[in-house]
Amino acid sequence: AMTSSAQLAQAEEKRSALLGLNTKVFGELRNARSAGDKHAAAALTATTQLAQAEKDGAVLQGLNAKVTGELNDARKAGEEYAAASAAQLAQAEEKRLALLGLNTTIIGELQSVKKAGEAYAMTSSA
Repeated sequence: AMTSSAQLAQAEEKRSALLGLNTKVFGELRNARSAGDKHAAAALTATTQLAQAEKDGAVLQGLNAKVTGELNDARKAGEEYAAASAAQLAQAEEKRLALLGLNTTIIGELQSVKKAGEAYAMTSSA
C-alpha cells in the first residue's frame, strides 16, 4: 500500500502532466483559431474582390454596349452620308448632262445665226 505522501506526490505528478497537456491543447486551439481567423479574413477579401470584379464587369459590359451603339450609329451615319453623296453625285451628273445638251443647242443656234448673218451679208453686198 502506498503511503499518503506517495499518493499525494503521484497525484501532483498527474496534475502537473494534465496542466502541461491542458496548456498544450489551449495553444493548439489558439493556433487553430488564428488560422481560422486568417482563413476567414482571406475569404472575406476574396469575396470583396469578387464583388468588385462583378461590379467592374457590369460597368465594362455597359460601356461596351454604349461603344457598340455609338459605333453602329457612326456606321449608319456613314452609310447615310455615302447614300446622300451618291444621290448628289447622280443629280450633279444629270445637271451636267442637261447643261451639255443646252450648250450643244446654243452652239447649233449660234451657228445658224452666223450662217444667216453671212447669208444676209452676202445678199446685202450684192
